[in-house]
Amino acid sequence: MKASARCLNCGAEIPSEFEICPECMHEAGVSPGTAAVVQCMENILNIGETGKSQRAAIESILNVKYRLEEKGIV
Repeated sequence: MKASARCLNCGAEIPSEFEICPECMHEAGVSPGTAAVVQCMENILNIGETGKSQRAAIESILNVKYRLEEKGIV
């Protein structure tokens, strides 16, 4: 996992797994759950040749699966 980063919108320090801080997401009407799903999809789309990116993509696929199971969709 990378070190903490800065929000692309306001510049605030944020957890490394996000690109936008929770405050900016809230102001935009995005829930943390939605943001997590979007981050999972980004990980899947950014799969590369390194083991680290492949692992992130696989973990993201599983996270999406678990969320769908919780909602009774799968």
